[in-house]
Amino acid sequence: AASGTKGGSSGSPVIDWQGRAVALNAGCNSSSASAFFFPLERVVRALTFLQKGRDSCQDKWEAVTIPRGTIQATFVHKGFDDTRRLGLQSETEQLVRHASPPSETGMLVVESVVPGGPACKHLEPGDVLVRMNGEVITQFLKMETLFDDSVGQNVELEFERGGTSLTVQLVVEDLHSITPNYFLEVSGAVIHPLSYQQARNFRFNCGLVYVSEPGYMLYRAGVPRHAIIKRFADEDISNLKDFINVLSKLSRGARIPLEYINYKDRHRKK
Repeated sequence: AASGTKGGSSGSPVIDWQGRAVALNAGCNSSSASAFFFPLERVVRALTFLQKGRDSCQDKWEAVTIPRGTIQATFVHKGFDDTRRLGLQSETEQLVRHASPPSETGMLVVESVVPGGPACKHLEPGDVLVRMNGEVITQFLKMETLFDDSVGQNVELEFERGGTSLTVQLVVEDLHSITPNYFLEVSGAVIHPLSYQQARNFRFNCGLVYVSEPGYMLYRAGVPRHAIIKRFADEDISNLKDFINVLSKLSRGARIPLEYINYKDRHRKK
């Protein structure tokens, strides 16, 4: 919306002309009047989980988990003109138009897929989503709600790829399980598992050993930020636990080889 809100407004309610809170202010573009709003449906869902947790914990407070599901794929909303260019059949378009509100202008299309995730080798960029669990889905809110309510369960996705109808069964992954909640700090370096958000940006698998800050030790070795450690002391490293196990066996002052890759030059190990 062209509301012109600036920094400091994040999290504040968005009020319509009747005085009703309709969204939360999520961000803005400082070079224009554009502002971005977060729908209240997701806020209400989270609040409901918190209220249920409060009601069930009479004597002591316990952490409340708000389920978040993912198939490690990113979708974008594209107009019907664009979906036709991607090969969407006219019969499918008519089906979607009849099953959607009159104001619907397009469909959800796969933009990217994270390697090693549930959608890997099943979905590809350009796939046009038609149905989920038999229901026509054209909006992010319905899709995210279904994922969040199906953590650990199968969902059936029907989509078209170049005019060919395909159906896959995918297991919805727990987003919290691939969100880092710990890190290793050694000699000023900060190292943690690669998060889903960065894995999506870099096109790497989640959970790899990611250098957030090189610190003194890695900086002297020329290892940059955003590097992914692959071998350490001549041992393969696939996760942070492997790195810690190898590190704990080294003596003070030892000089050992380290092998890494960078997302800007992913095919060359350094």
